[in-house]
Amino acid sequence: KPMVDDLIGFARSWRPDLVLWDPLSFPSPIAARECGAAHARVLWAIDHMGWTRTRLLDRLDALDRLDSPRSRPPEDPLDPMASMMKPTLRRLGHDFDEELIVGQWTVDLMPPRMRLPVDLRYVPVQMVPYTGAGVLPEWLYERPSRPRVCLTLGLSSRHFFARNYGVPVGDLLEMVADLDLELVATLNDAQLASVDRVPPNVRVEDYVPLTQLLPTCSAIVHHGGAGTFAAAVPARVPQLVIPTEGAERVEVGEHVRARGAGLSMPTVESGLLTVDDVKKSLVRILNEPSFRKGADELYADLAATPSPRDAVPILEDLMAEYRR
Repeated sequence: KPMVDDLIGFARSWRPDLVLWDPLSFPSPIAARECGAAHARVLWAIDHMGWTRTRLLDRLDALDRLDSPRSRPPEDPLDPMASMMKPTLRRLGHDFDEELIVGQWTVDLMPPRMRLPVDLRYVPVQMVPYTGAGVLPEWLYERPSRPRVCLTLGLSSRHFFARNYGVPVGDLLEMVADLDLELVATLNDAQLASVDRVPPNVRVEDYVPLTQLLPTCSAIVHHGGAGTFAAAVPARVPQLVIPTEGAERVEVGEHVRARGAGLSMPTVESGLLTVDDVKKSLVRILNEPSFRKGADELYADLAATPSPRDAVPILEDLMAEYRR
């Protein structure tokens, strides 16, 4: 309640014409409705929320048909999202509808080829990677004398998930000790806590913006996060994905593999992941030119997607259509 009321107060005073909201920030569409603004979700990963909502509604409709029809209480335990929103909506004098969960439309920053089969209105927009700013390390000014590979588990793993997603970091560092390459591992002290030894050809950096690092790399090894994927594509760098289950990570790995832009390993949780297989896959990516060609094709997909600037007129037309 405090968040909803605070957001409504701000929206009433500022009077936005359009509210773009995180797909998990459900007070946002309520505030948009209260001030008469159009509103749309902005995806930062694959639309699992929209897909899940669509599947739930299909199942509820099937139950209605079986019960001819099923009598749903105002707070339906089989529809917890709607049930949680309805008391607030009643207090504000609004009715519940699906726009409050899936938006009036959705700005989709993921590649259109990765979109789930959901009957919603999407506006594709290029995801522009922003990985922070920083002083460029001196060693990045020099052209690498041998293939440079980036290893990253993303920033989210430092704050929100179990240590390193369960990825065997020490084994991965040791894996490259006898390879003729330079591994740049962007890992902090906590992520390195279980590492006994750092091989001489491994450079450990707490943080380097990927937009600075990846243009110098021949490959990237990562966990399949949407932000890391978004940084790798414009750099046209082949990817080796070691996904963990959940979120978009498995789908990112499969998309990279299907487009020929890299390889995807079994999930960490599957019990099928071996460091030897990871090593063989990395050697393949570095030695087979087809992966660089696949990375170029991923970049071509990105370039064919409307840029944020190109999307503005589309958003303006939709805003005029939906604003109340």
